[in-house]
Amino acid sequence: MFEEKTYRKVRIVFVANVITLAFCLALVLTKAPDESNDQLSLYGMAMVIYGILIAFSIDRRSIYYEILSFIATNAVLGYLYWHTPDSMATILFYFYAVQIALQYNPRYSLIGSMLISCIYIAVSLSQAEGIVENRLSIYMHSLLIINMNVLVQHLSQLEGRALSQSEKVNQLLNQMESSYKMVSSLAEKDELTNLYNYRSFRQRLNEMQPSNIAILLLDVDYFKVFNDSYGHLCGDAVLRDIAIVLKNSLRERDMIFRYGGEEFAVILQCNNEQEIQAAALRISNNIEQHAFHFGDETELHVTVSIGYGIGDEKIKTAEELFKIADDALYNAKDSGRNLIGCPNGEICTSDLSSLLKVM
Repeated sequence: MFEEKTYRKVRIVFVANVITLAFCLALVLTKAPDESNDQLSLYGMAMVIYGILIAFSIDRRSIYYEILSFIATNAVLGYLYWHTPDSMATILFYFYAVQIALQYNPRYSLIGSMLISCIYIAVSLSQAEGIVENRLSIYMHSLLIINMNVLVQHLSQLEGRALSQSEKVNQLLNQMESSYKMVSSLAEKDELTNLYNYRSFRQRLNEMQPSNIAILLLDVDYFKVFNDSYGHLCGDAVLRDIAIVLKNSLRERDMIFRYGGEEFAVILQCNNEQEIQAAALRISNNIEQHAFHFGDETELHVTVSIGYGIGDEKIKTAEELFKIADDALYNAKDSGRNLIGCPNGEICTSDLSSLLKVM
């Protein structure tokens, strides 16, 4: 099958051939209507055969079929030109030279155009009546037929090279776009946990209205002691698991970030304190109950301290909201850890078990 652009070009040439044939027949009918009427069926049949051969040769790639179509098409051209020795009929040879330049590879196309030119010369000389000017005109047209074929070949090759270069440029642009996305992803994501990083947290925080969101800040309790006891590789495995627990404890629309070494942050689009407390309690319980496994250690457990801040109309900037959550986190850590610090400076010590069904 040809490429779509080449297919369209061949179809355009085919339409041009058919239009030229129609003009040839019109001229014959005008000049000698009585004689033409006798051969009208033959002309019509020639047009049908010519159209079928051209149309089917576009899709067929069998060498035998193409040879047959070439021979038959040239026979039709010779027949029409024999009965219509006119400039319109001559154009048919030019169009067919263009068509085979688009259809075949350069070597076969050039040979085909030379054969077409020979057929044109043979038929024309038989009707030239020995006039020198007519012979010169015939030779000139035969050379122009070949040159037309070569010109179209060169134009097609130039277009092919241009398309090839365009494809290479597009591939390069796609690679650059892919690389840019990868670099952007690396710049936004934490490599260890695959959560959004500190930079992303600050960017998202500045883009949001503080009155419509809440911030949870988490810190893994005594993580330095944990690292010293079990090693940094074990600590990294625990941080990866905590990221998974956080995702399973929150909604899809909640944004989770690794804020620092063992610190995590969550932005929730909610200003209902009961829902925020429920989310904090769910996170705290799920992490405390989660069994971490690494190497020979069968079961390891960690806890987190949490502080939260809730946006309202009094809070004008995201930095103010972050400061409230940060103070609440330090209050939870200073009060004994594994606690939830509230924005009013208190610790959520009341029975919050009923909140686990909230959100």
